[in-house]
Amino acid sequence: MSASDTGPALANEAMITSVSTVLARVLLRDVHEISADTRLFEDLGLDSTGTLELVIELENELGIELEVDFLDQEHFASVRSLADTLSAQADR
Repeated sequence: MSASDTGPALANEAMITSVSTVLARVLLRDVHEISADTRLFEDLGLDSTGTLELVIELENELGIELEVDFLDQEHFASVRSLADTLSAQADR
């Protein structure tokens, strides 16, 4: 059963886990330091270079191509906001 077969809440939890895992890898952090409400810029120190690397890694990890022209800083406000954005783009 895939994450999308388990309903929206569990599918989003799976996306949050994926985002947290990739963030930990890109930023060289312990994944246990990252929660759904972790703020990417303020709490993790994500910068423009890290954002680009994060997008590339997420595309590879999730097997999707993100429409970067439609991504704004608000989409990267927290792990949850990024997971929501990715879920919406993956559903297209």
